[in-house]
Amino acid sequence: MEIKVTESCADISSGGITGRFGGKLGNDGFYADAQDFSRGGHDGETSDAERIRLIYDTMKYCEKGGNRVVFLWNGCKPLQLRGDIVVLGAPQRDRLELIYGGRKLILHGDCGGSYLFAAYTGNMEWENGELLSPEEKLGFVRAASESLTGADAIVFLDDDNKSLFIDWRGMPFAHIQDGRLIADSFSCICGTFPLRLELSDPAECSRFSENIKVRLDNGSLRKKSSLFAHSSVLECRYCGSAWKFEANDGSLKWEKI
Repeated sequence: MEIKVTESCADISSGGITGRFGGKLGNDGFYADAQDFSRGGHDGETSDAERIRLIYDTMKYCEKGGNRVVFLWNGCKPLQLRGDIVVLGAPQRDRLELIYGGRKLILHGDCGGSYLFAAYTGNMEWENGELLSPEEKLGFVRAASESLTGADAIVFLDDDNKSLFIDWRGMPFAHIQDGRLIADSFSCICGTFPLRLELSDPAECSRFSENIKVRLDNGSLRKKSSLFAHSSVLECRYCGSAWKFEANDGSLKWEKI
């Protein structure tokens, strides 16, 4: 990584890519316009993939204590690196653009309320239009669940519009089946919203079924017997139906009793 700055531009080289960003030199670093880019320091045809890669590599480099370069989106809002993710501005209606692992990723869904965006995992694509593989989807969902929280959180919905609920690590209960990313969740017969689950003890993941606890934050279920007894039974507060859960091959299975 090589960065050379003047009063009005920054020449950046990384991984065989060289480009120039316009901007302004400040007292605490260079403020670069993320959209003002030319390849190799010259005018002419440029690759957006190269621009995105240089922004990502530069932010990673600065995070480790290199030259301070701040990228401004739309000329004003500083971009922030969260793990391997950089959100590119605010959501635009049903679309959110971001950088993930040095590539531009486009999510489709809906703008959030208490969260940033609700994204459909069945329609997540790279900038060239290529859909993410199931493995890439699961990796990104986990990375976003770890790095983006609170008002910046992204809620992920599977192809059946069911939320991907998170465990003790902030990672979703999800698995890959027939080339699809599937949410592990359940709904009561009365239509109660699926409950959120988490592992109670990360050190005992092998004893999966014995280390599940239920967060009753939606108030829909109540304990009918001890969760850690031989029979872990919950009762719906609305219709009275009883449920038990068990784990098979690392995924959750809910059964009405």
